[in-house]
Amino acid sequence: MFSYPANICHIFISPGHNYFGRPKDGPGAYPTHDVARVELRAGLGLVGDRYFGVAAHFNAQVTFVAWEVFAEVQRALGAHELSPMLLRRNIVVEGIPLNQLIGQEFTIMDASGAGVRFQGASHCAPCAWMDAALGAG
Repeated sequence: MFSYPANICHIFISPGHNYFGRPKDGPGAYPTHDVARVELRAGLGLVGDRYFGVAAHFNAQVTFVAWEVFAEVQRALGAHELSPMLLRRNIVVEGIPLNQLIGQEFTIMDASGAGVRFQGASHCAPCAWMDAALGAG
């Protein structure tokens, strides 16, 4: 089991798919919510999120992105006003080397010691929608 001093920067959920199909068709209009708390259900995902209970996404019920990666994207694009919401991941963490957790079980714990177990399934590679969401590059 891995342990890192880490910070959860954001938790995002969206009730529907904004980036589905082909980028030339344009994104959908579902809101994305930056929430302080969310209910997680084992084997189903985040209550209220578009992937909750969706069989086709059972190994992507919850998606993570590192704050450090987002900061590098901002620097590379010279766009410091961008929101990490645009990366289309559920949980933005700081201080966790996410790629090292692929294929591993890990727990994210709060200050009280209560935690939630996850299984690192795979890397979520950017798709063509990233250019539509963030800008060319």
